[in-house]
Amino acid sequence: MRLLSQRMPLSALRDDPSATEALLFGAAGFLAPDLHEKAPADTREHLRALWDTWWKARGRWESAHAIPWKASGQRPANHPHRRVAALASIAREWPKFRRLATSRPLDAGAVIKFLAKLDDPFWTKRHTLSSAATARPVALFGQAKAIELLANHLFPLALHEGEPYDRYLKLTAGARNEKVRRCAIRLFGSEDAATPWLKKAAHHQALLQIYRDFCLEDSSDCDDCPFPEQLAQWRP
Repeated sequence: MRLLSQRMPLSALRDDPSATEALLFGAAGFLAPDLHEKAPADTREHLRALWDTWWKARGRWESAHAIPWKASGQRPANHPHRRVAALASIAREWPKFRRLATSRPLDAGAVIKFLAKLDDPFWTKRHTLSSAATARPVALFGQAKAIELLANHLFPLALHEGEPYDRYLKLTAGARNEKVRRCAIRLFGSEDAATPWLKKAAHHQALLQIYRDFCLEDSSDCDDCPFPEQLAQWRP
């Protein structure tokens, strides 16, 4: 996503909002001239329109170096196609989103409510560009994803600008990812035992930091981990 933002600046998307989706998916490397031919019949017109728009602009924005997207091992709702689709929906509503994201104090509830209302007739029923329609609508931004955006990006920016920590500490945690689960089991013995420390987004961030600083650096399977000794020194 960092590479994509470098290749397709916001200023280019704001010049022609109607081309936002095509420019982002094209710059991401997800469009091809024959993509619509391999897709389900009810998606072909949309995919052909994306390619026609990207084809006219790709001479300026296309890169010879492919972005190394990871699609395997992902939940369908986290597929890179859906991530880019969510980005496109935010870019189309950028002035409103920017006002919410930069307001001080940061209103997490207002951000979550705004993201929940983002809609796209194509992406509310599909996980990828060429997948069949889903039986039920799929939100572009579910609550868990909105909380991740707040915890990983918007609150750190707000805290850097002097936002009090208490509003961040009240942010409810989103879904538990595999790293959070693994760290909880290592530190507490089980997820059930760790439950009191898995309720807030700040708890997840703290566990992920511990996992990065200690678990990923420990090759002794916890036998020689320095964390317990350091924790004993930190506690009053």
